[in-house]
Amino acid sequence: MRQIFGSAWDDYDRSVPDYIPRLTPYEKRGRHPWEWARVVSNSEHETAIMTVLGTLILSSRFFI
Repeated sequence: MRQIFGSAWDDYDRSVPDYIPRLTPYEKRGRHPWEWARVVSNSEHETAIMTVLGTLILSSRFFI
């Protein structure tokens, strides 16, 4: 990541905890609004669908 983003990555790495999330947002975060078009273009909708299907399949064992 450091090779790609340089000092911006170092700032982010120092500011954001590794395992336990903090309650306040990262100060230098982008100001881009959330968009469905971006979700679809990154194929993240497939991840969401598979997560829901996997959860339904695993939880169905308790009802059958």
